[in-house]
Amino acid sequence: MSAGRSSSIFALAPARPRACARSAPRSRSQSESSGSPVIATPRPPRPAQALLFDLDEGLYAQEEAAWGRGLRVAGVDEVGRGPLAGPVVAAAVVLDPRTPLDGLRDSKLLTPRQRVRLARAIRAQALGWAVCRVGPARIDAENILQATWRAMRQALGRLQPVPGLVLVDGHLRIPGIAWPQRAVIRGDRRSASIAAASVLAKVTRDALMVRADGRWPDYGFGRHKGYATAAHLEALRHLGPCPLHRRSFRGVGASPETPGVRGGLF
Repeated sequence: MSAGRSSSIFALAPARPRACARSAPRSRSQSESSGSPVIATPRPPRPAQALLFDLDEGLYAQEEAAWGRGLRVAGVDEVGRGPLAGPVVAAAVVLDPRTPLDGLRDSKLLTPRQRVRLARAIRAQALGWAVCRVGPARIDAENILQATWRAMRQALGRLQPVPGLVLVDGHLRIPGIAWPQRAVIRGDRRSASIAAASVLAKVTRDALMVRADGRWPDYGFGRHKGYATAAHLEALRHLGPCPLHRRSFRGVGASPETPGVRGGLF
């Protein structure tokens, strides 16, 4: 899928970065190519640590129910709805029922190092994954909710293998998708697939904001990742917004030092 102009504004290098990334398609021997029924072989026993974690958190309960009906499950989650700058990033992940991920949980409960390690494991062991981002220009044009749904639809559209059921974090379902879906409140703590998607989205967005810090170092993007910290707001007061900022968000408008940009600081 070619990236639309407003899908990303990260002109951080001469070559324009892709707005989406995904896993390489597996061969038929690695992953069934049909849409839904997938569980043809019995799964080996789960590691004791994974079983204990399930007893505490029920993280695989949503997946177990769907796998028991022969459905391939995709978890979807986003990162970056709240920041004043940067993209919103969505990920979709289809986990392998035979390969539980050690230590998987909501990305917000993990350290940065744990997230990076888990992201590597997810990319290596999942049946399929895709990550897409929508940049500030589109966020300002559509609003953050519409931009989030756009990123989620793009990630699902690039996902291989095709899911039979989509689990999405939160209380709202994704409009405009063809697959059966279920909204799961606090899904990143109740669904392994959603938790995996939250990890990929978080690691991807954090890396983008660290890269952005190299281009706009005075804002501190590498530290706060675009969120409305005191240091970030202070930088906005003195410098005004950069191209990475969401100008429709409260707190990003023009300061006295940056006339001509619409809106006020608060």
